Amino acid sequence: MTWRIPKELIFDPERHEVGAAFWVIYFNPRDYPDKWVVRVQYVTKDMKEGDHPRVEREPRAVTKTLREAHRALPPDLFNIHRQPGDDLKIVEVWI
Repeated sequence: MTWRIPKELIFDPERHEVGAAFWVIYFNPRDYPDKWVVRVQYVTKDMKEGDHPRVEREPRAVTKTLREAHRALPPDLFNIHRQPGDDLKIVEVWI
């Protein structure tokens, strides 16, 4: 079984103005078992409280180690860590 991101969460630059981008590092997500995955999630200006961030269709990186995942991040980001309510597959969140 392949895990798919719900269509309504996929980022569409034609429909949304970006407020912030979060670079999220996952370990062992369903679509990439035993891998470190970097995905970008967007908080958009049209979002309301309780809305989920928009997720890019394709991951920015799929790696074998956390160190390699860190190399896929742009420079000058700040690690805000995972939040208590985050999916357990989320290891780090960078902004």
